[in-house]
Amino acid sequence: MSIHAIAFDVDGTLYDYHDQKIHESTIEAIHAAHQHGIRIILATARSFAELNTVCQRDLEVDYYIGASGHSILDRAHRSLYAERFSLEQTERMVQLSRHYDIGLTLKYDDVNCLYTHFDDMRKVYSNIGDSIAATLCCASQDYHLKTLPIGFSIHGENGKRERAAEWLSHYPLDYRLELFRNGIVADVFLPQANKLTALKYLCARLGIPASSVMTFGDSINDIEMTKWAGIGVAMGNGRDELKQEADYICEPGWEHGIARTIEKLALS
Repeated sequence: MSIHAIAFDVDGTLYDYHDQKIHESTIEAIHAAHQHGIRIILATARSFAELNTVCQRDLEVDYYIGASGHSILDRAHRSLYAERFSLEQTERMVQLSRHYDIGLTLKYDDVNCLYTHFDDMRKVYSNIGDSIAATLCCASQDYHLKTLPIGFSIHGENGKRERAAEWLSHYPLDYRLELFRNGIVADVFLPQANKLTALKYLCARLGIPASSVMTFGDSINDIEMTKWAGIGVAMGNGRDELKQEADYICEPGWEHGIARTIEKLALS
């Protein structure tokens, strides 16, 4: 099987929380794959603005699938596709954050736009390092009138996230939640968009069949693309639900699993 594209999740996959970094062996393996003509794709729940500089500058990424499939950027950070929330959906999220007094970030490719609880929301995605994009604290809560967002993050302690999630469940056609395991944070996306919908769109555009795609992931939101890809790889530190669907399980990042797997399955 010839691999023409590799799609990587970021948190817990490329970025190793055990050692708090993207390992040099991973970067070198990605460069080697790129030199062999393999397209490098990041597929993450983060927007481009929420990535760190290593992902944005050092990995030789050809395409960025951001906000769990709501955005596709090319190598030059130009938009190829965007799925945005409507004005009504966005203003309902703003009302939600006020009602439950929870943190709210609006996701964009070029800026992190914080509407409430600025300090809490800064911490949600600054945990892997600095970004080339700006962070905007918008106390007036009107940035969405200029440009509608591609996603949201919410932050609520003491059961506030669960109450907000319950409220959003009354709008199943408008919102889809990806809950963080910390019990405090959640990403909010559109039901029709996910990593796989964007990956399918991109690969069709590039003329790359599923059988020639390899994916790496560690979490629940990686299951669909793992099942679809010719070789779906689950990280050894990943969720058991993902491992059950994977074609291959590789060692964790701190054991250089990504580098070994690329060498074994994509470059051999």
